[in-house]
Amino acid sequence: MLEHISHDALTHIVSTEKPIRGRARKEYPYDGRQSAIYKDFFQNKDESYTIRYYGEEILKIHKGNILEVVKDYFSQGTKTVLNYLHKRAIGEVSLYREIRNSKIHGGLIYEYFRHQDYANKYKKDKSSQIILPLRVGMRFNMLTDTVAKGYEYDVIARKLNRKKSIKLLEEKESLFLRNKVMMNTIPPINIIKDIKEAIKRLENDSCSNYSRTKYADESYKQEDIYNLVINLIAHEDNLVNYHGLKWGSPEQLMNGYNAIDIDTLFKWSTDCLKEYLKEKYNLYDVTKKQPCEDRYFTSNKRIKFIMRGNNNEV
Repeated sequence: MLEHISHDALTHIVSTEKPIRGRARKEYPYDGRQSAIYKDFFQNKDESYTIRYYGEEILKIHKGNILEVVKDYFSQGTKTVLNYLHKRAIGEVSLYREIRNSKIHGGLIYEYFRHQDYANKYKKDKSSQIILPLRVGMRFNMLTDTVAKGYEYDVIARKLNRKKSIKLLEEKESLFLRNKVMMNTIPPINIIKDIKEAIKRLENDSCSNYSRTKYADESYKQEDIYNLVINLIAHEDNLVNYHGLKWGSPEQLMNGYNAIDIDTLFKWSTDCLKEYLKEKYNLYDVTKKQPCEDRYFTSNKRIKFIMRGNNNEV
């Protein structure tokens, strides 16, 4: 995957091309000098490279052509740019390679497969299919589409235990009542401002799943329901990116095409609170465990990725 920005390819650019003029450090274009203003990279002290798109750091490329993803969500523009960087033979139509967001696969993935034959180029050859999760904390060999040594993981498919869920949600009914009162009391613009502040704090943090859920856990322990739901909403990458919570001003978000009102905020807070409680009290049963060596995993709405080295979820 992304062979055109492998460590070898970027090292070649650094050794044969001049840095972009006017930059404080040595930065280089990875897709031609005509697009250097928004597609650039720079070398780190450990000789890895950081790939940026419009100034946002999206990937790190380590020695040995090892890819590290530094974000769990890519915009449509980012995915489009990256998908032009897979190596393909001239005129090749039988091969599918794409980085995309897939909710039923837990978020960002890389997918590869061959078409059955040239005449049936739209029919998938499932025997060749590869699906890899691209999560913060994972690393992959770009030339072999395999997991990097020391970064092995297992994919856990789960289903909700409905009896346990119904019982717990009944026990926690007071939390939902308190959430409803707060959502109907605090002005929506203030709620949106607080969500944006929480998003900014998460971005400035270490980006590990532990630190991202830490704030919600602290609020829950202190019975601070308002900050609990604020942190939970900020933690939902698909929600944040789809609705533009990261980029739009509170005024724009409340008056735009897909305007956010108090009913929307109440639904978000309720849904996020339900999901948080289900995870916290482990209301899911494991249905399948798939090792990373398979280079493939089936879709599942309740999927988890567990790193083997430290048993942490990513």
